Amino acid sequence: MQATVARKLPQWMFDIHVSPSSHEQIERIQHVLAQEPDLNVILYFNHQAYGDPGIWGFIARTIDPDATRTAAVLASKYHTTFRNNVPFALASLLGDALAGIHVIPTIQSYMVKDPRYGYTEADARKNQKQILEI
Repeated sequence: MQATVARKLPQWMFDIHVSPSSHEQIERIQHVLAQEPDLNVILYFNHQAYGDPGIWGFIARTIDPDATRTAAVLASKYHTTFRNNVPFALASLLGDALAGIHVIPTIQSYMVKDPRYGYTEADARKNQKQILEI
């Protein structure tokens, strides 16, 4: 069910669709993943926005429609905290609950030593170790 929600909800909310020219590429990726069950896919986004958990779910579950792999994404630790950013934190929580997209809170380099965010170098090192363990 999560895989279906992850594909359908963003289509409805953001009018997201796969272009016909991409279908062949997606089928090739799906074929490789079916042949290699231990292989993972890394999706990288160079920008974060409030709708991203839905978009992540759509892309991850389009590539892996049976949800055979865990979908995990890095997202700003600051912005995934309800105290700091209610819309993004809620979208991240719903992305996990409804679409099976696990958000990994990340301390970004620009946040270290910046009093607006309050993270130290020690916090960042600890966070990076946690990410590697995940």
